[in-house]
Amino acid sequence: MDTQLTGIINPGDTRDLKEWIEKQFGSQSDRRTELADIKTEIALLRQTVEIMHKKIDNIERILEQVTD
Repeated sequence: MDTQLTGIINPGDTRDLKEWIEKQFGSQSDRRTELADIKTEIALLRQTVEIMHKKIDNIERILEQVTD
């Protein structure tokens, strides 16, 4: 953008400014979507770990009964 100190924006500059703003909003929207996906993945991983922990506890109980 070639603006003078007076703050006047040239007609071609508005197109560049509009494209830049749209790009910023688009990248921010992409980041939000990516963050939501990451949060969902983390929640699923936590559930999986919890299920695995329960199975391990059950296996430990069985092994304790077998050794007795």
